[in-house]
Amino acid sequence: PCHLSPSHPARYRMHKSRMYSQCIRMRHLSQEFGWLQITPQEFLCMKALLFFSIIPVDGLKNQKLFDELRMNYIKELDRIIACKRKNPTSCSRRFYQLTKVLDSVHP
Repeated sequence: PCHLSPSHPARYRMHKSRMYSQCIRMRHLSQEFGWLQITPQEFLCMKALLFFSIIPVDGLKNQKLFDELRMNYIKELDRIIACKRKNPTSCSRRFYQLTKVLDSVHP
């Protein structure tokens, strides 16, 4: 059995460093959310998109319907962003920022 203890220094260090890097990622993500001032509506869309990105394709009965649902959430996120901003350039920038955060969350 694999025991993670100081008596197995190599395994312990590896586990500790993975945990440390996960904590750093979480802290960075938290800072990104604060810096971007993500609205509750944006957060809900992002959460749905993240969920839809991890569902296994082979476990679905209707991939086309699933893809359509995911696209609807992408459009909704875009619509929410557009409602808050009048400048198309700032909308594009905001959409890019939010999708970049989503990309950083993927396992």
